[in-house]
Amino acid sequence: MLRDDAQVLPSAAAARFKILSRLAMSSIAGMFGLHLWIAFSLIVGHEVGHFLEVLIVWLAITMMAGRAFEEGLQPGREIERYSHYRANLKRLLRLLDQADSAPEKQRLMSEAERIVYQELRGFLLLHEDSKFVL
Repeated sequence: MLRDDAQVLPSAAAARFKILSRLAMSSIAGMFGLHLWIAFSLIVGHEVGHFLEVLIVWLAITMMAGRAFEEGLQPGREIERYSHYRANLKRLLRLLDQADSAPEKQRLMSEAERIVYQELRGFLLLHEDSKFVL
């Protein structure tokens, strides 16, 4: 029996997508906050140390590295691929349960084999095109 949507998506792909999105947003928020801190410090006349500037640069590097991983791993496309694969298998399972004759069941199993082949092909193409450029 096929599991529900929450269980079917590989937890690794969904977790990667969530982690990389949060990394990018927290880096942007951190850089924005540090820039506000520097601006406020300059307005009130306090000298800003080089530590904050270095921290901003490191946040920018972290954000770019996270973005490079996101583009390389492409978790959004992976989740989409798994969802499409699951929908096709669920449809075939329903048709297989309703099929009465052996030739019809054999045709549906051949269709399942084609779908599995297409999924594997999509997986290989997706990961062959992965690029981690920073």
